[in-house]
Amino acid sequence: MSDGSSFFPSTRITLIRALTSGGAQAWDEFFSIYGPLIHRLARSSGLQENEADDVVANVMRGFLKAVRAGFELDPSRGRFRHYLRTIARREIASHFRSRGRSAGAATDDELRAIPDDALPPDELWADAEREERLRTCLDRLRASASVRSRDLNAFEQYALRGVAPADVARRFGIPVGHVYTIKHRMLRRLRRIYGELQTDFGEV
Repeated sequence: MSDGSSFFPSTRITLIRALTSGGAQAWDEFFSIYGPLIHRLARSSGLQENEADDVVANVMRGFLKAVRAGFELDPSRGRFRHYLRTIARREIASHFRSRGRSAGAATDDELRAIPDDALPPDELWADAEREERLRTCLDRLRASASVRSRDLNAFEQYALRGVAPADVARRFGIPVGHVYTIKHRMLRRLRRIYGELQTDFGEV
């Protein structure tokens, strides 16, 4: 699962193009993909919950304005998520600058005056992507009708929360060896879901 790459969420060209028609479903899907990621980045950068909410709202509002003004996706100029990451980082930097004064977007001169260590590094975005990738994979795993709730709970206790295998085995009334088997089976499913996400979203 953790291959060091940073490509989730990626966005289908068709989704970006659908936004230009103003379809509510396309905007809902776009927000569900990028809203949590931008929020996680803002919080990881040191902003408070309400500030992170503002960052998400401002980024989405700004992109909506850009779309209405005729935004065109040009893959030759880089992937879309890199474009959105830049907007998010600027908005986060603006919030650092606006602390202690009335809220508002920072000017280019103000942004240049912000110390480099106040800007969230690209690594934070990559970390946030990986967290959102895992969260989405787990959500799909939990929604699968073929996964037993007991096995899923045992997997989460052992693999995600670090509970000792013996304790997990006692809690769910299963042999210790079965705890390891469950982990192996769930990881295999997660890898398959991970591949499905690549197919669903493609690369932009």
